[in-house]
Amino acid sequence: MKDRAQEAITSFKETQSNVDLTVIFFILAFLVIAIIVFLIIKNLFGDNSVKKKFFKVAVSKGLTEEEAEFLYKLASKQKDPILILKLKPVFEKLIHSYVETHENVDSEFIKRIREKLGFAKKSKFLPLITTKDIEPLQKGIITILKNMLSVEGILHDKDEKYMYWHLSDIDRVHKEFLNSDVEVMFIRPDDAIYKFESSIESIYMDNGKVIVKLPHNLKIQRIQRRKHARVSVSLTGKLGILKQYDNDLEKLHWIDVDILNISAGGAYLCIRNEHVKDLKDQKVKELSLKFKLENVTITTKIQIVREKKQEEYTCFGVKFVDLSSRYEEIIHDYVRKKQIELRKLTE
Repeated sequence: MKDRAQEAITSFKETQSNVDLTVIFFILAFLVIAIIVFLIIKNLFGDNSVKKKFFKVAVSKGLTEEEAEFLYKLASKQKDPILILKLKPVFEKLIHSYVETHENVDSEFIKRIREKLGFAKKSKFLPLITTKDIEPLQKGIITILKNMLSVEGILHDKDEKYMYWHLSDIDRVHKEFLNSDVEVMFIRPDDAIYKFESSIESIYMDNGKVIVKLPHNLKIQRIQRRKHARVSVSLTGKLGILKQYDNDLEKLHWIDVDILNISAGGAYLCIRNEHVKDLKDQKVKELSLKFKLENVTITTKIQIVREKKQEEYTCFGVKFVDLSSRYEEIIHDYVRKKQIELRKLTE
């Protein structure tokens, strides 16, 4: 009797063990099949979905299929390929890498793409990202690092690979320039001091001008001249115009403004040209600016420090006059946060 009981127990255990192994086997098989199916679906639809979205945005910006395909190949390994169509730093970084690794570069092709994406125009109030942003005729000081000899230079021309600086205060090719790196430094009005180092690709004479050929550089150093750092924004606000009349009656009215950049010390804003006359009325006693930032409505007196008239708008650089410490801290934190976000996007 005991032997039969023992046999029954042993048989049950073996059956239970076989059942457990079978269940485990089916679970593992199911997981493997699920992973394979997921990868197949991702391969069939995932990348295509991203590419379709990319091409839709590219077409909306006026790019041809060839131009969109070119950019997609450059950006396809990025976390978000569409950023090459929206952010100039991302675009310039990937184009720079392409130019450095390809001998035959169609500069006109890339130039057309840059113009269609709106990356060719550079506001003098926005910082430079790469040496490609330097405008022709920009004056600078070129220092030969081997012997620290400095000469004046003017950016004569540029393409996708090189800059061509005219050494304006010398009339012949000097030996000092051979086998040496140089530092180029220049001041951009209303912005900052910039400098970068570069090797000399070549130096030659062109119609009596000494030309130094330098490769483009992403590592361009910006030395802040302003007291406060600033970032580009797209904010709407109100410009308050307080007028005082002969009977000491004061009247305040508001007009719409677009704020294009901001710092804890001031802002750059634009108004329609029909309002400029009202702004410059002799009866104007005081100007103020009101806008919302981080769900906080900020109001401060302002003072105009510069002006630039355009076709439909006139833009003003303004200084905050009596900004409270609380509002200054809010703006400062906002600027810092936006700078960190932009840095992460372009890394």
